[in-house]
Amino acid sequence: MRNIFALLLTLALAGSWLQYAGAKPQFNSVNEYDAHGQPCPLRTRSGNLCPQLCVSDVQLCPPGHGDDSCSDGQHLCIDGTCSDKCGDIPSRKNLCGCAFQYPPKQAQGLVPCAAFSEVTIDHYNPDDTDRLFEFCSDEFNITGTAPVWGEWSADQELPDTAEDDNGRRFWAGTQCPKAPKYRYTYDEPLWIGVFSCVGAEALILLIWFVYKYVREIPIRRMRRSDSGFNTTSAATVTPSDKVPAKESVIDQESKTSNVSSAKSDDEPTLRIKGYKNDILGWVGFISVLLVSLGWFVWIGFWVGDYYGTLGEVASLSHYNSELLDETMIAIWIFALVWLVVCCIVQKRIRNFFRLECLPSEGTCVQIERKLEELKISSTTAKLVAYAKRIEDGFTKITRSNYHVQTCMIEQSPHAGLRYFNYMCTRYVFNESTQQFTPYNFDLGTTNGQLRRHVDGLTSDEAASRLELIGHNFISVDVPSYFVAFVLEVSTFFYLYQLMVMWIYYYWNYYVVGCVSTGIILISAVVKVVVSVRSEKRIKRMAEHSEPCEILRDNKWQILSTIDLVPGDVFKVTAGMHIPCDAAVLGGNIVTDESSLTGEPLPIRKFAIRNDQGEFDQHGSSKINTMFSGTSASQAMSTTASDGTVSEPIGLCLHTGTQTDKGQLVQEILFPQPISFIFNEQLRLVFMILIVYAIIVFVLAMVFYQTQPSSAFIYAIFSMSQLVSPLLPAALVMGQSVAASRLKKLGIYCVNLPRIIMAGKVSVFCFDKTGTLTTEKLSHYGGLCARNTGDSWAFDP
Repeated sequence: MRNIFALLLTLALAGSWLQYAGAKPQFNSVNEYDAHGQPCPLRTRSGNLCPQLCVSDVQLCPPGHGDDSCSDGQHLCIDGTCSDKCGDIPSRKNLCGCAFQYPPKQAQGLVPCAAFSEVTIDHYNPDDTDRLFEFCSDEFNITGTAPVWGEWSADQELPDTAEDDNGRRFWAGTQCPKAPKYRYTYDEPLWIGVFSCVGAEALILLIWFVYKYVREIPIRRMRRSDSGFNTTSAATVTPSDKVPAKESVIDQESKTSNVSSAKSDDEPTLRIKGYKNDILGWVGFISVLLVSLGWFVWIGFWVGDYYGTLGEVASLSHYNSELLDETMIAIWIFALVWLVVCCIVQKRIRNFFRLECLPSEGTCVQIERKLEELKISSTTAKLVAYAKRIEDGFTKITRSNYHVQTCMIEQSPHAGLRYFNYMCTRYVFNESTQQFTPYNFDLGTTNGQLRRHVDGLTSDEAASRLELIGHNFISVDVPSYFVAFVLEVSTFFYLYQLMVMWIYYYWNYYVVGCVSTGIILISAVVKVVVSVRSEKRIKRMAEHSEPCEILRDNKWQILSTIDLVPGDVFKVTAGMHIPCDAAVLGGNIVTDESSLTGEPLPIRKFAIRNDQGEFDQHGSSKINTMFSGTSASQAMSTTASDGTVSEPIGLCLHTGTQTDKGQLVQEILFPQPISFIFNEQLRLVFMILIVYAIIVFVLAMVFYQTQPSSAFIYAIFSMSQLVSPLLPAALVMGQSVAASRLKKLGIYCVNLPRIIMAGKVSVFCFDKTGTLTTEKLSHYGGLCARNTGDSWAFDP
């Protein structure tokens, strides 16, 4: 306790002292004051101290410093050297131009005299120009006044002849004025071309916006009158006996039900908007793509000018490095803003350049589904909650909390129904509700109602239902490696990395930039390869088909399992993969459900009874139901008491994504966002880094004693060190390596960020051992136990 009190007292005294202590840096010029604060004495200096003398006519030069300083037949040239022909070297530069690329008007009529010899000046003070001019004038017998030409006003003209000059001469050399700050006149061909492209793009966007606004007036009026016309829900169809499903749909009202009975009642509502193409929209969309690519070309253009690859260094900016920096920064900022906006709206930008219309009239639809995060674990920390609110506000503004997808509308070949496929599910346009809805056939709720379908379907009924629900086939679209790579690098993190790399390339850090770019590209390629290979594995697992005997038109026909629709009756054979969720109508069937439910032992399935008992495939009727994705180990016929033989047959109830297997594949391909405590804390970490980076940026701009353009680039460098552009690459590379290791163990992952979440799991509870094992248990060994009195011991 005494030590703590002493420590607190020490801190208090230190704080009181710091309260009144202060320091202010004092910068003194070299050799101006001594250690005691007294002015340093002026010393004697010798050398070429006199500045270059410039005159309007070489005849005004002092004796021995004009043409008479050269050998016979030679003349004094503008670069201060003697030559027979002063115009033989075009690259000669006038010393009176002070090495300016574009000398001021006052210097264009001046020529230099020959350089003066060494002089010795007592009490030399380089800042006292008047005394220096007076000494040099007396030393070399220069008469008349000798002002520095840079002190002339901008509108002052030089005398036309030596006679008008009245003997005045002009000093230059070390007394040159500060170089003028060059500016673009913007009538250069380069800028004329740039402004023409920018103006053309602005004109295209303006014309398209006005054109789109006028053409979409009717659809906006309809939206105001009926705000729910572009939402959808699922429809359940109850087909009557021997009546095509299409005829039942016409009078069927849309009601909120489930796509599959296995889904929950909180199915998210989809917002569907119809769009159709327009030639003017194509022009606008292509122009946006070209401008986006043009920004990268334009930045690379100025980076090349920095290194002189387009000619001389800074040739495009009047050979002025400061102007080059300012130009590069302006282009970089404009490109960043443009690309960030495109990155935010990339899911909607294509439809912006389409005309909105009724979904039933469009060539494609835009589907928006709000993403609801599933919180596994959370924290009550206030900072984390505040970071979450900031993120929610940003996602609300940018609408990035919606899954947006554009689907092309197709037309069925027979009935001409308009439909699209979304998340492996077919949505068909319902004429009665004027909505696109997925259809689910209700074949009955009792055993007796299901048994009435024992005769199967006719070919017309099957064709009609097939057009409503689609093929019994989960089509998994796997992008090519190139498309997957483009989608991967079009995210915000890669945009941030790319824009920082441009700064590295520009400011002579091209070696670091090339290495970093290589790491980023390699990590992106590795992630794409791992993801695409995993998706191909899922595709092989989901897309399964085989020949099957189906009862059509009261005849058994060998068709593909892809052609199964609800209401079909099919034969079950040993070793067959069950193609759909089906009710057993006859025979005894033994199925292996370990791949779907993890059940370790085979399960015997019995035919449903011909009674009015309720049929619940996930409840009491589970022993009468075969599930898609399982396999039939045995299929046996049964003989009734009257001698009737019943073959092992099944009644198709659900197909595609309406089955349990389909829902499992759907959840794998389209996972729900999960909020883990790791993700919530990571938000706070990134926000702290961003705030810290902004502070560093401001400090660098304020205290970095250099040109503002150089300070800005230095500030960007400082920010990039806090939020390293290689951080996302490191995370992606770690996830990809982990995914490749899991693949060797037979575990496939298509959503790599979930691996990080799995790594944070310390306790995993299983409901039964069947989830971990199969029916193929093998005896490994045993241990003998003996009683030691207090406990049991095992012999090795």
